[in-house]
Amino acid sequence: MRECRISKRSGHYFENPQYSDPLLTYIRTMAVFDGLVKLGLIEVTLESNFDPETLQQDVTSFIPRDELLERLSETERHPAISVQPNFKPEIIILRNTVDGKHVLQSYEDTPATEKYRLNLQKINSCFLKHWCDFELKDNEIPTLEANIVNQKNKHSIDLSQRTLARIFVNGSFKQGGRFHHGWFQHLPSEYRKYTTIDEKRTTEFDLSQFGPHLLYFANHKELGSEDAYDRVLDGEHRTVVKQAFNAMIQASSPMKTCPQDIDLTKIAIGWAELRDRIISSHKPIADLFLMGPEITCNIRLAVSKNALCCSSLSVTNLLCR
Repeated sequence: MRECRISKRSGHYFENPQYSDPLLTYIRTMAVFDGLVKLGLIEVTLESNFDPETLQQDVTSFIPRDELLERLSETERHPAISVQPNFKPEIIILRNTVDGKHVLQSYEDTPATEKYRLNLQKINSCFLKHWCDFELKDNEIPTLEANIVNQKNKHSIDLSQRTLARIFVNGSFKQGGRFHHGWFQHLPSEYRKYTTIDEKRTTEFDLSQFGPHLLYFANHKELGSEDAYDRVLDGEHRTVVKQAFNAMIQASSPMKTCPQDIDLTKIAIGWAELRDRIISSHKPIADLFLMGPEITCNIRLAVSKNALCCSSLSVTNLLCR
């Protein structure tokens, strides 16, 4: 059962107009929420708490009750199909980090942001002309749900999330810029083979060492025939090396400590030695490590100018034919 969240902080609904829906006001939202609670259609699982020191308030979590689920199941049309997404909310999003938390940052449009928005609107319009789904038997759904719950960064599969937003980070349009919010981005890897477009099966192509290849190519260097990750620890612990390689490309600090999501317990060396061995194994691009997301953003732009494309753009081209 999917757990939903709602903010009960009044300022959440008006303090940042660029990202706010003018029709979704605090008074109206709270009236609907309280009404659903009184009718017994939803159940609060975690009540929000206000911190007087930081002046921050957590979101409230809730789940639908059986009566609401039964009413929704009796509807003739599926909401994911019949309810069209609203293009009015901002789809070019700028985030910053304040006191360790991600916050939305307002910005004034430039020719670049207007181009980003126009291009993404075209892509989203194309997505809405087609139906992306995945074929799964009813008795296999509980296994998928259990798989999602056990994920560290779990995201439920909501087929109504058919369009994308583009999110930039660190208060800069030179960093980030990745696409988010599509339901198909949260599908566990073992289920991707069941993805369909207009009821037609799709095929996934795994491009080996795609990241290192782009980095070398954009800097006019040769990666060579030896595996980019196996060369670091003589073919051992490839998964850990790959995680560390990607973390070092994104990092903007010396990374004196190991990232929390990398497990070194099965490796005989420490983080500092692993970091140094990765840099030593990739001397042609050594200056790209620990330089921050702006480096990879510029590389993606350089590669796109050389007519290389990522899988998401390939899918878009397929749908828009």
